[in-house]
Amino acid sequence: MFGMYGVCLIAAAALGCAAFYPRARRMGLHAAAAPALTALCALMGALCGRAYLHITKYAINGRGMWGYTVLSSRPYEYAVCGVILGVMLAAWIASKALKRSAWQLLDAMAPAALLALAAARFGEYFADFGWGQVLEGGSLCFFPFAVSDMYGMWHAAVFMLEGALALAVFVYALCIRREREGDAFRLALLWWCAAQVFCESMRAETLRWGFVRVQQLQCAVFMLGLLITFTLRAKRLGLAKRTAPAYYVFVVGVGVVIFIEYALDKIQAMPVALCYGIMAAALCAMAGMIARQRRLGEFKGYR
Repeated sequence: MFGMYGVCLIAAAALGCAAFYPRARRMGLHAAAAPALTALCALMGALCGRAYLHITKYAINGRGMWGYTVLSSRPYEYAVCGVILGVMLAAWIASKALKRSAWQLLDAMAPAALLALAAARFGEYFADFGWGQVLEGGSLCFFPFAVSDMYGMWHAAVFMLEGALALAVFVYALCIRREREGDAFRLALLWWCAAQVFCESMRAETLRWGFVRVQQLQCAVFMLGLLITFTLRAKRLGLAKRTAPAYYVFVVGVGVVIFIEYALDKIQAMPVALCYGIMAAALCAMAGMIARQRRLGEFKGYR
């Protein structure tokens, strides 16, 4: 099982390297910089993804460090938010060696990282991972919407949705007009977080703290950090009064997501499609208002 999944991960890294190479050359980096940085990102992403998972488990129940190994061949032994933090750390380390801004490197790496992430998600097909709940109806019980287990039961193919959304954010990242260093990465991270909150809700196996899905919470923290960053820019331009709506939408959106998670678990009368539709609308509103906050901070002629 891991053999094919391992091949997919290697292919994902190669794809990310190929996507990053022309951008690295345009930055004036040496030809060897792209593969070297790809390898560093893969290493730091794996280490941080693994450490994130086990430290979180230890914080929750005190048993997360039992049987800990530095790396694992099982995809469920990594946390994707930890991988993102590892990539950011790799960019910071590389910036010191290359004498470049870490934000500049992250801007160049963002599309390539999303492409590699999408390929890795699609590769979960070979790892029997990234499944959702059992589908009771028969209308979507076929690949790529669902996958069958050994008992012939069909599960939602959440990993395919995650890969497709990563590809969508990849296309978006290619189209971002950069006005400040780091903004391409920040906006890509923003929309990826919104998509990941949605997908984490659908996963049957996920890191939990009670009813709280830990990586949903981490994505919300990322989004809040981006909102604060863009707000500070706007305040420096004297536009503090214009920044409040984004916070209102963010707080309401978080409340809606929490309610939907509760409804999916406890209120059986609410249609699942309606619940996920409401959640998707709330997440798009949150991300859209945070992106608006960024534009507010860039538009010096705003009155």
